[in-house]
Formats: sequence, structure tokens, C-alpha cells
Amino acid sequence: MKVRVLYTTQLKHALDRASEEVDLPGPLTVGQLLRHLSELHGEPFDKLVLARQGELCYSILICVGSESIGRDISTKLQDGDELTLLSPVSGG
Repeated sequence: MKVRVLYTTQLKHALDRASEEVDLPGPLTVGQLLRHLSELHGEPFDKLVLARQGELCYSILICVGSESIGRDISTKLQDGDELTLLSPVSGG
């Protein structure tokens, strides 16, 4: 199944990309996709998205399509879904 992942703000800069398409065997949950992205991108991804023991960082917001899923990484993804990872914005 193919899922498009959109990165914003700090993640976009840390990974040097605004988006990518991931093609993995399905069915797939958001948590499984995040673990795959962690393996793919390593520390730059983990530092902003995953806390200790693979838990989601509190500052990350996740949307599937136009719907926020809160912290429910057990949400099942469908072929063609678009997942957006919104990382915190800072500045003054």
C-alpha cells in the first residue's frame, strides 16, 4: 500500500524534504508507519517525532487526510492515504 507523508516546519528542515511516498505491505497502522520512518531517517526523525521507547512526542500533531487523529497511532491507514506530521513552531 502507498501512503504519502507530508512534513512541516522543523521536520521538513531536519529531513530536507517536504514529503515522501512510502510503499509498504498493508494493512498498516500509523504507529507501524512511524516505526518504518524512524528506521529510514534515524535520529533526525526520532528527535522530533518519537520519544523514549518509541512513544509519540507530545508536541507532534498527526492528521490522516484532513482529520486530526490526536495521539491514536493505532489508527489504520488505507492505500492512498495522506499522513501529515505537524511539528512545533518556535520563534519570537
